[in-house]
Amino acid sequence: MSVFYVDLVLAVWLLVSAFVLGHTPLSVTLNVVIAVAVGVLARVSLKKPAVRYLNGAIALILVVLAVLLPGLSVAARINTAIVGLVLLALSAVSPVHRHPHGEPQAAGPAGPQPWSPD
Repeated sequence: MSVFYVDLVLAVWLLVSAFVLGHTPLSVTLNVVIAVAVGVLARVSLKKPAVRYLNGAIALILVVLAVLLPGLSVAARINTAIVGLVLLALSAVSPVHRHPHGEPQAAGPAGPQPWSPD
């Protein structure tokens, strides 16, 4: 599974958990904004890999919010910190190198190819 899909799953989980776990109205708003930002940046980073570092900055903000925001339930605090740490780790992963034209390079059979008249 590529980092893009993991980022999307984490963004969706962050969005859902904002309403399921014990969040304050402020933390719900922050989680929704951060979840949307993570999803958008994950998509943009497919074309511009350096954008993944912005997800790392957002992840750090998420971890700080998990520690400093008052009124969060223990489950919400732990969940937010874990999602932030995973996003931070994923932002450090180097993007998969692609073919210069943006298409994955097909792996052909190794060795000499049989001759065929065209």
